[in-house]
Amino acid sequence: MRKILITGLALSLLFIRTVVGQPLLPDSNARQIALANTIQTYHTFIGVQARVYNGIEHVPYPPLVKGQPYFVSDSIREGSVVYDGVLYTNILMEYDLVRDQLIVRNKSGNYISPPQGRIERFNLDGHEFFHTPNGYYDLLATGKITLVAKRIKQLVESIVTLQVTYSIEERNRYYRLEGGVYHPIHNRKALFALFGDKKKEVRQYLRRNNIRMRNNWEELLLRSTRYFNQISL
Repeated sequence: MRKILITGLALSLLFIRTVVGQPLLPDSNARQIALANTIQTYHTFIGVQARVYNGIEHVPYPPLVKGQPYFVSDSIREGSVVYDGVLYTNILMEYDLVRDQLIVRNKSGNYISPPQGRIERFNLDGHEFFHTPNGYYDLLATGKITLVAKRIKQLVESIVTLQVTYSIEERNRYYRLEGGVYHPIHNRKALFALFGDKKKEVRQYLRRNNIRMRNNWEELLLRSTRYFNQISL
């Protein structure tokens, strides 16, 4: 069996075509806060012409792809987006992890991927994602330690007995974000090195709550970091 990772241009040629969007104009964060209710009413009124609906058309993955390429679920659901400094709420969306694209559905039922550079952040399923030059990151914990995750799914081509199939493989990477630098957390040793003289307290907390790495690495990261941030106030 031979596997080939499909990325970049190859994936674009397989699945994506571009549509023309409307002009995009900047708004200040201060004005966003001061006029939030008025702006939201305006967005509701203009419907499909809202700027968040500009971008490239999202073309679904073909049936031959086995697996689920989106974050949590392939169903469309409500979330919020800060686009050009303006908060849009009650937006129907999903997050394509293979392409690292936010997908929104407009009032006409079209699926659009807004330009990444104009999206400051978005919230989906209780997770806050923020934009960086390297794509979207999931903000997991804040405090003395800021914990983030890079969520990745890859489209993999497999050739078995001259038949080509495509499947989705998932992996997550975790980092401590400090001063704009992403420090990877690969294992338990790297994680506990962050806790300094509070390692013992964090270990006791994990034992009391029966939280173990072999059960769920992300839960261990989350619970231990949030507890450390709490006792470090």
